[in-house]
Amino acid sequence: PWSAMALIIAGMGIRIFSEMVDEFYEQELSPVDLHIQAILQPYHTPALDTAARVISDFLVLPWILLLVAPMLLALLANRRHVAALVFVLLPAFTGLLVELLKLLFGRERPATALFVEIGNSFPSGHATGSMVVYGLFGYLTARFFIHARWARIVALMLAGIMILLTGLARVYLHVHYPSDVAAGWGAGAVILAGAVLFLEAWERRTKSV
Repeated sequence: PWSAMALIIAGMGIRIFSEMVDEFYEQELSPVDLHIQAILQPYHTPALDTAARVISDFLVLPWILLLVAPMLLALLANRRHVAALVFVLLPAFTGLLVELLKLLFGRERPATALFVEIGNSFPSGHATGSMVVYGLFGYLTARFFIHARWARIVALMLAGIMILLTGLARVYLHVHYPSDVAAGWGAGAVILAGAVLFLEAWERRTKSV
């Protein structure tokens, strides 16, 4: 079931990312992006600004260690060394890939950004990273540390909520266009699915030895 779910996620990710890329080259993204930003504009408040910054910053150092360190220790304690290695290396690989994609597409960030961010806009690194980090965290928790079905569902739902909130925070803060976030989610879904398929194949290999 985990491999089947990963294949579905991969298919959805490829479709979303390819659709965003097509729209990007056809220059049809800007009207939709600007319309969505205009809808969100009246809801800006200092409290929401702070909340969005907190959600956004949680995915970068040093705050992300609050999530990574406990999972890494738990995986090592349970002798899941390959899973631990994937959990450490995959975000780094994702970051490098996103930077290459940003250079390839070269889209500038929104001029209305609430604070200065370095680098290009498409795809969103935070959206991609949230899909990979939170998605992998949810998968590893549900796969190796939780046995009750309802608890697994809760773990996966919490991961999904964090992915959604991170993307919305980036759009709310105007540091990304909505299409940047959608493309990031799509790219991240493909990377996450690849990691899940690899780990599932590794599990089958170790059990058959």
